[in-house]
Amino acid sequence: MELYGCSQCVFDEETYEEFEERYTGFLSDFYLQLKQELPESFLKLTFHKKRREDSMTFYESDSFACYENGSKSFVIQIDPECESIIVIGHNLHHEWGRLWSKDPYTDALQSIRIILNQ
Repeated sequence: MELYGCSQCVFDEETYEEFEERYTGFLSDFYLQLKQELPESFLKLTFHKKRREDSMTFYESDSFACYENGSKSFVIQIDPECESIIVIGHNLHHEWGRLWSKDPYTDALQSIRIILNQ
């Protein structure tokens, strides 16, 4: 299955707890905030990490989460190196970062709410 627009990348599923142990970078507590504000959506997330043996060198430290519920779906990508968060949904691609967004948490959560309310 192609995830996140990278047909050559290989991803492994991980639990939320594995994510918490592995990821300590930018917005490391974003999913916790999502869990508090949109608990039903959080429960439908599957978490992924890029396989290290993959020949592609990008995305290695990033966090990915997929939401699928009937016709509604989106992907969250958190990149600790670029310090950005990306929310991708049907006809939607938003990216926020520490350097160009006042509040990436609020902006990303707002995009998720827009997708869920479409």
